[in-house]
Amino acid sequence: PYLKKGDKGFGVMALQYILKYVYKYDLGSYGENHDGVDGDFGDATLNALNKFREVHNIDNSDTIGLFTWNALIKYSYENEQYASENHYGIWLYTLVDTGKTHEEIARKMVSLGIKRIYIKVADGYLWDKYKDQNGKDTVKIYHDHGLEVWAYAFNYPPGYNGHSSADAQAKNLYTAAQNGFDGFVADVEEGWDISNADSYAEKLLSKFKYYKEKAISDGVATPSFQLWATSWGNPSKHSLNQKVIDQYVDAHMPENYFEFWGYPDNGKSIDDFVLECFNEYKAQGVTKPVYQVVTIERHLLNAQDLSKFLKLAGPYASVFRIPSKSWPASSWNLLENTAWENSKFYKALAFSY
Repeated sequence: PYLKKGDKGFGVMALQYILKYVYKYDLGSYGENHDGVDGDFGDATLNALNKFREVHNIDNSDTIGLFTWNALIKYSYENEQYASENHYGIWLYTLVDTGKTHEEIARKMVSLGIKRIYIKVADGYLWDKYKDQNGKDTVKIYHDHGLEVWAYAFNYPPGYNGHSSADAQAKNLYTAAQNGFDGFVADVEEGWDISNADSYAEKLLSKFKYYKEKAISDGVATPSFQLWATSWGNPSKHSLNQKVIDQYVDAHMPENYFEFWGYPDNGKSIDDFVLECFNEYKAQGVTKPVYQVVTIERHLLNAQDLSKFLKLAGPYASVFRIPSKSWPASSWNLLENTAWENSKFYKALAFSY
């Protein structure tokens, strides 16, 4: 976007992220995280921008237009600030809902260029409910097609309102590792807007971490086996602080479901939603990588929108979910026309990938 000194907003914040985290310029200690990234185009931002211009023989100015933006992007490619491959993923809720077999889904993923699948394996402690998608045979089908296969489960505050214990829920991670899954995602969103949510999360996720470490030490999983957590894309509006989760997981997967938040009629761009999500997680003090998830359940995104989200959200971005057989045929057309083969990412927006 065209910007000038005195402007405020997410466009300025994106510029500041680039100057601070790609080019390592000092922006002072403004903003919530005292890193100078505050969305206010002031003297510190202008000074850093003009230092960049001087290095690259661009005339100084108190504005930034297309020429300077192109230079910022061009030279960050040359400085190898971008990832070289993607691990884009898609989520499988229930197999029966898709009307397809695992083999058909695997073939479709390969044809589209999707690298990873997240398969629901449990709900709370309930493992047997998902026998048609959590066994070794299922994992083998996807592995045989060269795909990364991760397990995920809905998880609930242990002992609250009759929910199962932390141990009963976390043991599913160990079973998933035994069955050959490459990693595990704990879903801690639904049912977590309660009092003392942080305390319940500590009880649950400390057990998950225990079973992850046990699986690795027992030789059930390789050392590369990781535990991630998925939660709200707008955590400031909810009870559970992501910094609590951060202690126990290897990465976060915020559900940036802007289809449910007024897009495309509320005037915000996809860039705004992606940056807001990263910023909220950073403001809550997380230190682990943040890999965003977007939903296509309301059928509001087109292929250009989805491709842009994937590029901005980074190499481990993912889409919820594999289309239901009850959805319009256009849902598969959307996936078929999305740019899944992207290999360069706008790292400045993703503070930790």
